[in-house]
Amino acid sequence: ATLSLNSIVTLETALDGAGLNFTTGGTGQPWQGQQAVTHDGADAAQTGTVGNSTYTWIKSTVQGPATLTFWWKVSSEKDRDYLRFMLDAADQMRISGEVDWQPITFNVPSGTHELQWRYSKNSSSAAGQDRGWLDQVQVTTPPGGPSPSPLPTIAAMEPAVILSGDEALLTWNSDPGTRYQVLYKDELSDADWTLLAGGIEATDATCTLTDNGQSPRRFYQVVED
Repeated sequence: ATLSLNSIVTLETALDGAGLNFTTGGTGQPWQGQQAVTHDGADAAQTGTVGNSTYTWIKSTVQGPATLTFWWKVSSEKDRDYLRFMLDAADQMRISGEVDWQPITFNVPSGTHELQWRYSKNSSSAAGQDRGWLDQVQVTTPPGGPSPSPLPTIAAMEPAVILSGDEALLTWNSDPGTRYQVLYKDELSDADWTLLAGGIEATDATCTLTDNGQSPRRFYQVVED
């Protein structure tokens, strides 16, 4: 008989995140450390088995301002099952389909924030290996001296959107007298947000804006100007 010993890889070891503590949960099986699929050639975190209409997440908490870098990879049903990166439970970017190891850099604003990576499935079907991977998570804080300018305050990461023909009507809660900017991405994985409109001054508790950009899919965020 042959006895094989498989080493247990903790999430902290798999993700190389010095000083970071990770937790995992969700409605599917949790993430786990493994050595079969990695970017650094040593180890990485991998999603557990996830059924239809379920998800699994891995989280950590950081203090900003800071620069977050990580590598991720996914093999899933394209445009249906996603590996997402979220800040304080709000989507920042997502990938699906067959995406090989990809580096990401993200500026974490001032304050305490929750980082989350979530693999979620829709209600039917599967494709590829039906998994996501994460490796080399690093958080770098600025050296002594003046702190970088904070990111704008997010008023609504996903304002209410009503579609009418080729137009989208955006509505968000507002403070009278405050000026806002509306930004958009056609894909959450795009590096930068594009300005749709700026200098919108609120006169009451809600603001509205119509976008007739003719895009089949678009993501919005509203920030204070």
